[in-house]
Amino acid sequence: MKLSAISVLSLSFVTLIGCNQPKQESKPLESAQDSQVAAQPPAKAVQQATTPPEVKAVIRIERPLKGATVFPKSYFAIETSDGLELQGGKLVLLEGAQAVEVGQTVPASRKVFEVKEGKPYSALVELEGEGEKTLFLQTLDKNGKVLRQDDSVQVKVIPSQGERGVSFVAPENGAKLKSPVKFVFGVKGMKIVPAGKDPLARTSGHHHLLIGEKSYPLGQVIPADKTHLHFGKGQTEATVELPPGEHTIGMQFADGTHSSYGPEMAASIKITVE
Repeated sequence: MKLSAISVLSLSFVTLIGCNQPKQESKPLESAQDSQVAAQPPAKAVQQATTPPEVKAVIRIERPLKGATVFPKSYFAIETSDGLELQGGKLVLLEGAQAVEVGQTVPASRKVFEVKEGKPYSALVELEGEGEKTLFLQTLDKNGKVLRQDDSVQVKVIPSQGERGVSFVAPENGAKLKSPVKFVFGVKGMKIVPAGKDPLARTSGHHHLLIGEKSYPLGQVIPADKTHLHFGKGQTEATVELPPGEHTIGMQFADGTHSSYGPEMAASIKITVE
């Protein structure tokens, strides 16, 4: 998610000092499909770098939350200010016991995971071993020196459950059928757990149907409305009324706070309702 009220980060300053405020963890909705209560985005503490008055920025780890369980290979969602310009520099996640000091070059011995631009910014993190791990989000200049210390998160790594993904067991892509339409959901590599039961886990979740969308952005909370259907009780099938015509239907897996796992855990089909 983007903070529109915060101006563009300038990296023309060689040394900027970041300060962080603790993140507030989001409270999950209760059984989303039955209640159809609109999902509320997780409460967040806005953190700003200590910079000259004309330069302010927000760069933080959106997901996973502090204390979350993750698989060794996981995607991290990064929130940034609107219009962020790195001017030859980059954002990175560093694994280790401490952050690299401002003005210093990241040692070759440190594991570095580059943050990729997008909506949102994200990083594929591949951690070795199990147990508690700490990752630091830092901004580097074009010479690889640390400009600021932005954020950090401690997670617990657990063994992978194999290749991950979701699929439509039914109906088939391109099917022509009558309303109501029965959907059957498939998932592999993650456990189905009702919403709110384990809100910090990024290793389990539940299904959502998206009417007219293929997937939902990584780390963002999926709303609950007539085009975003939640199955927060852990349902693996549903019957849905649809108007006549062609429909793009997305299936999105999300965690216990309804925070999306992004395209990696999404599938879509096109169907025609006669």
